[in-house]
Amino acid sequence: MRTYEKLSRTAKTKRGPGYRIGETHHNAKLTDHEVKLIRAIRKNGVKIVDIAKRFKCTPSHISSITNNKIRKVRLKFLNNEKE
Repeated sequence: MRTYEKLSRTAKTKRGPGYRIGETHHNAKLTDHEVKLIRAIRKNGVKIVDIAKRFKCTPSHISSITNNKIRKVRLKFLNNEKE
């Protein structure tokens, strides 16, 4: 068994298998649950600035999340994890 197959949050990407995505990435500021919550709150019509204050991040970061520029829909994981 290779090392990347043991990881719980890895995906097959253009960069190769084992590339970390989502909350397990070393630069992640928000959890996957918080990202889903941000998208749900924004769909209810709450302003981006208010969401940014609540989660202590920048409005541009929130905008990128809600427009699916970052934290895109996950690819199928090697361990067949369901969304």
